[in-house]
Amino acid sequence: MKSLILTFVTVLLIISACTYDKHFPAIANNNNPNTPPYVCTDTVHFSTDLEPIISSTCVQIGCHMGNGYGGPGALDYTVFANVQIEDSAIYTRITYPPTQTGVPGFMPKNGAPLPDSIIQKFYCWWKQGGLNN
Repeated sequence: MKSLILTFVTVLLIISACTYDKHFPAIANNNNPNTPPYVCTDTVHFSTDLEPIISSTCVQIGCHMGNGYGGPGALDYTVFANVQIEDSAIYTRITYPPTQTGVPGFMPKNGAPLPDSIIQKFYCWWKQGGLNN
């Protein structure tokens, strides 16, 4: 009986400990890990706030461009569903410290870090549900 209870408790602990948080931000904001997360007071619209940034920064040959021109393993960011799937990964990669510029995984690839105002838009859009609005 003791082994049955011990097994049950062990399984219960393992199940309750297994969580999935798909977002592991590199930094909070302002390239400063000691600052609090962004405060999102305005609704971020994908079509007007983020799509133009993605089109000019991410949809490049060798990066997140469709029609076979994207980088190895990179999703096509001209398709909204692909951006939505990677919402937290995008935020994580654009918040890597500036010392990571050019390092695999840093975005924008081979580019300067994005300004804090743009990073905040990605963060708020993600926190507001990553809607196609």
